[in-house]
Amino acid sequence: MLAENNVPLIIKRDYKSATLAYNDGLDCADADIVIFAHQDVYFPRGWEKKLSSAIEVIEQRNEKWGVLGVIGADKDGKLVGGAWSNGLQRKIESNFTSPAPVRSFDEIVLILRKDGGIRFDNNLPGFHLYGSDIALSAIRAGLGAYVFDAPVIHNSIWRKKLGLSYCDAYRYMQRKWKDELPVYTLVLPTTKSCWPLLRNWCREKKKWIVRQFRPMPPRVRYPDPAGMAAKLGYEAGK
Repeated sequence: MLAENNVPLIIKRDYKSATLAYNDGLDCADADIVIFAHQDVYFPRGWEKKLSSAIEVIEQRNEKWGVLGVIGADKDGKLVGGAWSNGLQRKIESNFTSPAPVRSFDEIVLILRKDGGIRFDNNLPGFHLYGSDIALSAIRAGLGAYVFDAPVIHNSIWRKKLGLSYCDAYRYMQRKWKDELPVYTLVLPTTKSCWPLLRNWCREKKKWIVRQFRPMPPRVRYPDPAGMAAKLGYEAGK
């Protein structure tokens, strides 16, 4: 996309939250379609053509959209979309009709239509749950939030636990979207109670105990994401 299609790249570093970085990037962009991606994502060759096709399908339906993503959860908590995760060491996939409406996104890839007026919430702390927040914001504004069929390689490293920053984002979402709860995500459902957080804490403690006797192997980034994308059929024409 960068070398062959003159797609400009905007890099943002050292922000205290993802939303601050992304809004600054949005302000710097002069295109209407803006792609936000984590630094550890590989886009298979031809991915942008799948994005264009998805937008065309939505607009042919005379539907409005504000945000698109490659993986998320619908109103019932069902996984929608796909990717290969190095951190999980597996392929994530689902059968769905693309593009499909969702109420939350995995944040690895998000696409905003700038003239839709949707922005990230600068008050949402840290680096979690902004995929749910932006989806709900688009829906509240009368615009759609959709996942389309264009898997990517998420070349992540396995993470031991969510951490306190996830709890801060969770509580913020509880307050902001109290009338929309529960909201299902790919990690934990956001509900009116903190039970999902407590249950996850117990699970993490159990895993920590197990790792004392059976340590996890060290995880590193996959050395050939392009090769993995081709192997999985993610590359255009493969």
